[in-house]
Amino acid sequence: MVFALPVGLLLGARALGPMAWVRVWQYLRSAKCRPEQWKCQPTRWLTKFNEWHAFLLGSTNMLIGSVVSGVISCNIMNGGEKLNCFH
Repeated sequence: MVFALPVGLLLGARALGPMAWVRVWQYLRSAKCRPEQWKCQPTRWLTKFNEWHAFLLGSTNMLIGSVVSGVISCNIMNGGEKLNCFH
């Protein structure tokens, strides 16, 4: 099954990532007016640079996870050796 890698990348990085980010963004936008209910430090916020940095790190992490799982599933589906992590 040669299409396993593109399908894994499509579903992982393209579909699930943006949906999760949109839900987190919606929650934080709605909850920002009442920080004392959900924050340990209600008067402290991330700077714009740190918000962008956290977004980039999270997105990169999801992309790397999608690529690795896509490569492993493509390898297994094409009859390659299964990666035995535990012996």
